[in-house]
Amino acid sequence: MATSKPLSTISYNTKDFLIGKLESWYKAHKIQAYQVIFHVGEDGDKNHAHVRIEPNTRLDPLELTQELKEIDPHIDKPLCCRPWRPSVEEHWILYVVHNKEYLNLMYGGGEKGEKLSYTWQNVLCSELYDVETMFIRACQKILQHSNQSIAEKLESG
Repeated sequence: MATSKPLSTISYNTKDFLIGKLESWYKAHKIQAYQVIFHVGEDGDKNHAHVRIEPNTRLDPLELTQELKEIDPHIDKPLCCRPWRPSVEEHWILYVVHNKEYLNLMYGGGEKGEKLSYTWQNVLCSELYDVETMFIRACQKILQHSNQSIAEKLESG
């Protein structure tokens, strides 16, 4: 189903191919912004990228997936991405940098709390997009006003 709401996915494409495709969508005005961070595979997963797009028009996620099929002569199946999902900016940035406080708040620590950490500076984005502001806004909105944060402030006086 076509949507104009922000979407995210996990991509297994090569960096050059993926950035090239995102830039082409941006220059064609299909999307108004993109953010992407490349992760080293953990726990048996392959190296991958977390991708978030903000459509500029209604987009069909299945069409986007088709466009991300990348032929690699060394493997049988084309490189591609997982299904697209709705994406909230503040949650996306805190998850993809593996912010420990966020992971503990949302997933209760444990396995998710042991991920490699990244920083907002690792996020690549389209021209004029301000990732630092995105990260600050997420920390203020999600972390500073969480029940856990409020409880800690009350305990400390």
